[in-house]
Amino acid sequence: MLDRRSVLAFKTEGTAGTAEALTQAEVPALNIFNAALTPDISADGGDDALAGGGAGSTRTIMGAKKGKLSFETELFGTGTGGTPDPAYFTALLAACGYVETANAYAPTLLTPDAPTSAAKTLTFGLYQDGLFTTLHGCMGTAKIKLSAGRVVRVAWEFSGIYGTPTDVAVLNPGVQTLAPLYWRAGTCTIGGTAVKVSTMEIDLGNEIYLREDPSTPSGYYMASIVDMKPGGTLDPERVLVATTNRQSQWLAHTEQALSVALGTGAGNIVTLTAPKFQLVNVQPGARGKMAVDNLSFRLNRGVAAGNDHLGITFS
Repeated sequence: MLDRRSVLAFKTEGTAGTAEALTQAEVPALNIFNAALTPDISADGGDDALAGGGAGSTRTIMGAKKGKLSFETELFGTGTGGTPDPAYFTALLAACGYVETANAYAPTLLTPDAPTSAAKTLTFGLYQDGLFTTLHGCMGTAKIKLSAGRVVRVAWEFSGIYGTPTDVAVLNPGVQTLAPLYWRAGTCTIGGTAVKVSTMEIDLGNEIYLREDPSTPSGYYMASIVDMKPGGTLDPERVLVATTNRQSQWLAHTEQALSVALGTGAGNIVTLTAPKFQLVNVQPGARGKMAVDNLSFRLNRGVAAGNDHLGITFS
């Protein structure tokens, strides 16, 4: 069985937690990297049963079935100014608790089955050279991975209800015709000051919980996001205290605005913004014999009501 003969399909669930049928139409037109679907099935009995006069365990019973799916995609726009955000990104972000309004995505901490919730669950199917495995009722988190001059990637991780593998012919892969975004000819500012950075990672920091339900075959109802703790890392060149005193900002728990702009041209620009970027660790480092600061940060809420710690806008 060849791992390269693999295809990933997914679909937004019409009823949260209820699996959707997947067909060729649900294969997205984008490049998928490093896809892995792993089961996590509970086991009961066996080791602790009374053994009488002999050694050895009794039979172990497999129970509740859940799993995780991880993969990476490239970040890109549609190339069309009026509708710049691709449908695949809308679907994946909605299952990460980020809801779209006029091409801008903002976080929401509502479960998918809440009456007013715009968050969604997804059904995934991984086709591997004739073997088909599903995960449904999924919600997840993501990391946006930036390297200067390189293609921008998003690492996704979803948790959901595991489906036993079956034999199904592999579907045709989706063909990504749009060019990915690079981290070049853009901007990266903290507190309005541009920084020279090699790498940056923004972690949505979603905490996922599989909600139990004894009435279902799996023992679970669906996945839900129960908390968001966004943050990340970056490595700007070190500068004089007179230019930017990062140690002081760290120790004084200073909050500043963050802005990262990617791409050029209508329909191919993505802007990441955070109103309250806060350093939580500053360590010395080096890159190509240049002194750098290895920074860890949190993205705090900007207003008391929250749900504004990170904005993702396509334009």
